Amino acid sequence: MTLRIRTAYYQLLTAALRVVFLLNLSLRESADGTGDETDLYVQIKNVHSIQELNDWFRERLIRPIARKVQQRHHQEYERTFETAIAYIEANHLIDLSLDQVAERCGLSPPYFSKLFKRIIGVSFIEYLTAYRIDRAKTLLQTTGLSVAEVAESVGYQPKNFIRVFKKQTGQTPGQFRETGSA
Repeated sequence: MTLRIRTAYYQLLTAALRVVFLLNLSLRESADGTGDETDLYVQIKNVHSIQELNDWFRERLIRPIARKVQQRHHQEYERTFETAIAYIEANHLIDLSLDQVAERCGLSPPYFSKLFKRIIGVSFIEYLTAYRIDRAKTLLQTTGLSVAEVAESVGYQPKNFIRVFKKQTGQTPGQFRETGSA
């Protein structure tokens, strides 16, 4: 292997180590327990073919770094959607929009909508509707509030509430209250 190729791989290692540093990873995490930085340079020196170098980089640095970055993104998404769900639950009784929740999470509405569906498993409006209807069921079963009061307590106008409730449960709110179940 030529000196120029080996030098290019040393530069690639230096760049990869910079990424490790910027991401605040430990070398043990990124290089699967190879030790300190010097050992990595020695390991490259002991590799004899370009294919071996490519395999070494992929297995020792690139995959572990990519895995760690993916884990961090997932953790950030989880925190973002914990915030979103808490905001929805705290504000379900107002006219809540996807734009408001996306803004609260610091994301664009289209991106938020796409991520919400992927992470939560249903669209924003499906989640909000299900949450409101579940809250309404509880209120219908445990309070003496009128259907109109329950509707307003969960963020609906009474007319829309009855339609949405029936679509979700197969019963009107009054029928649900009488039977006590969906």
